[in-house]
Amino acid sequence: MSSSAGHQQRETLRAIEALASGAAHHLNNFLAVVVGHLQLALKKTDSPDVRGHLAVAERAAQDGAEVVRRLSRFTSAHLAPRVQLDLNQVAAEVLSSLVPRASHGAAVDTSLEAGAIPPVAADATLLREVLSNLVLNAIEAMPEGGRLAIRTWAGAGRVYCAVSDTGTGMAPDVQRRALEPFFTTKGLTSTGLGLSVNYGILRGYGGDLAIESAEGRGTTATFHLPAASPADLAPVVVGAPGRRHL
Repeated sequence: MSSSAGHQQRETLRAIEALASGAAHHLNNFLAVVVGHLQLALKKTDSPDVRGHLAVAERAAQDGAEVVRRLSRFTSAHLAPRVQLDLNQVAAEVLSSLVPRASHGAAVDTSLEAGAIPPVAADATLLREVLSNLVLNAIEAMPEGGRLAIRTWAGAGRVYCAVSDTGTGMAPDVQRRALEPFFTTKGLTSTGLGLSVNYGILRGYGGDLAIESAEGRGTTATFHLPAASPADLAPVVVGAPGRRHL
C-alpha cells in the first residue's frame, strides 16, 4: 500500500472511530434500558409462552451489547491498565494453544522468528486478542493448509510483529476496507469487528496495524507498539511457560 493510500486510510479510520465512539456510547445506554426492562418483565410473568418470547428478546439484546462492547474496543475508549509484556512469549502461547484447535485438521506449518525485543506496555488479554485474531484470520485463509509465520523485531523505540500466511490473499478493495468496523467477507457468520478491534486496541496503546496482501499470494499483517518506558513500572508478565517447539 502506498504512503498516500495509507494516510488516506488512516484518516478514514479516524473519522469512523469518532462516529463509532458516539454510537457505542448511546447504544450501550439504550441496550441497558432494554435488558433491564426485559429482566423485570421476566420476573413478573408466569406465562411460559410470554417468558419464552422475553427470553429470546433478552438474549438478542445481550448479543447486541456484546457487539457494542467490541465496537468500544475499536474506539480505544475502554483499554485496560498497562503492564510490561514479552511479545515473544505471547506469540508463542497463541501459536501453541490456538493453531491445533483452529486448523480443523488442515496441515498448517507454523514458525516463530523471535527477535531480541524489549517488553511492551499493554494489557495481556487485549494483546493476546490482537494476536489471536490475526492468527485465526491467517488459518481461515488457508483451508487446505499452508504456512503461518510470526516474526518480531525492534527498531527506533518500537516493537514490531508480522503475522504472515500463504493463503488466498485479499483483493485490493477488500484490503482497503479490512480495518473498517462491520466490514466482512464472511457473511452473517461474522460481525466484521476482528481487525477493526485489533486496530483500536493497538491505537489505544500508541501502536498501529497495516495489512499487505495479494490475491493468491497470502497476507502479512504487521503491527507495532512502543517499547515499554521506565514509567511503566509493573513487572514483565510472562504467563505460562512458552513452547518454541512449533
